[in-house]
Amino acid sequence: MFLSVWLVNNSALCRMMRDRIRDRAGEHNRMKRAAAATISAPGPSVQYEVALKKLDVYKHTIQQFHRLLNLDGVQDVFTLQPEIAVSRKQFGDTETKIFDYYRRLEGEASVYGFQRLYPELNRRLSTDSQREGYRFVDLTNVFDDMTIQAFTDYCHLTPAGNHAVAEALFKSLSASFREKAAAP
Repeated sequence: MFLSVWLVNNSALCRMMRDRIRDRAGEHNRMKRAAAATISAPGPSVQYEVALKKLDVYKHTIQQFHRLLNLDGVQDVFTLQPEIAVSRKQFGDTETKIFDYYRRLEGEASVYGFQRLYPELNRRLSTDSQREGYRFVDLTNVFDDMTIQAFTDYCHLTPAGNHAVAEALFKSLSASFREKAAAP
């Protein structure tokens, strides 16, 4: 008895085995409960309506950041980044495979919802930015004229994609710097 207590208290191997047995038992119990559950997922139209209502969370979060930054006199810029599901870019072979994989992984209903919600989020942020006074840059179309690969997955970019985003941001910001320099 004493030896087993000493081993558990002083042996990393014994503690690891004890924790692993406990974790496997917990996982087994979760799997049994999940198999017995009869909860049905809401249909795509219900999921879309729920997601549509959550778009204002993004707007609210940006407003809060803007107000906090404004307290310290920091000028902010918020962007809506390019995503493969909403891009109008002519995909190359690799990007076509990436998008097909994303569609299989997320499901057709999710991709459809994303394609419908992203433009609505863009519209809401554009309108809100004018009312609240923050800068908003829509980058969703930054790859429209690119012929080389821009995406490495659904939203992460190649160096060429990052360069195109940086160029678009620079163009947007340099215009605002010129405006401020020209102001009295």
